[in-house]
Amino acid sequence: MATDTLFEQWRANPREGNEFGLAWFLANEFCKRFYRSHGIVPHVINHEGLGYYGLQLTELACEARPRAGEPLGRLTMYGNVENWLTGEPGDHGLKTHEMLKRGVATAEIVSLAIEYLDIRVTPTRSHYSCRHHRWGSSYILLFDIVTRLVLSHPGSDLIVANSPGDEYLGLLMRKHESCLAMKEHPGAFYVSANDRSVLIAGDGRVLDGSERNVWHEFMSGATTDSIVDSLRSQLARGQ
Repeated sequence: MATDTLFEQWRANPREGNEFGLAWFLANEFCKRFYRSHGIVPHVINHEGLGYYGLQLTELACEARPRAGEPLGRLTMYGNVENWLTGEPGDHGLKTHEMLKRGVATAEIVSLAIEYLDIRVTPTRSHYSCRHHRWGSSYILLFDIVTRLVLSHPGSDLIVANSPGDEYLGLLMRKHESCLAMKEHPGAFYVSANDRSVLIAGDGRVLDGSERNVWHEFMSGATTDSIVDSLRSQLARGQ
């Protein structure tokens, strides 16, 4: 099932404890469009004491941009859009959550979110030689997979981390990622539910001591749906 279709199902019947579908869907739309070409990635914000705080749009440090750029803004927990370059944190300038409740078409919400953050269609510098450009398809696939897990999860116990600044994710990476020192490391996703978890590097390697690689599975013919189902089963209670 396409992510667009899954989002429309979530939109028609949002479940209690699963209120973050709009934020993740919009973040996925940004990732699909701007990760490879611009080096822009949505990172989950986890603040001690506050917990899940939405997703921040961040410019990666890469070959074309030696240091990470200023954060562009944030998608709040419920999907409102903040532009931190023209506004300030907390401005909630684009109230996409209200648009959702009013019945504004999904495609229009996506277009308005991109317009509000004022991201140039053509990047200001070439990222052709950057890792995120050359090998970014696996990261985009993983972000889409995680978005589907969020949209379809029945409760509020799903935890996701993908920010390099996340303390717990950093601890896990130092423990399980043998390639952590590689130049322009592709990052990772930590997903947990039902006291079970999975850690996947941005290039698709499942960091559990096995030889599994989600990207290789996809490139060998596995559908995105089948990969999502396998990860959902891995996170399911009693499996």
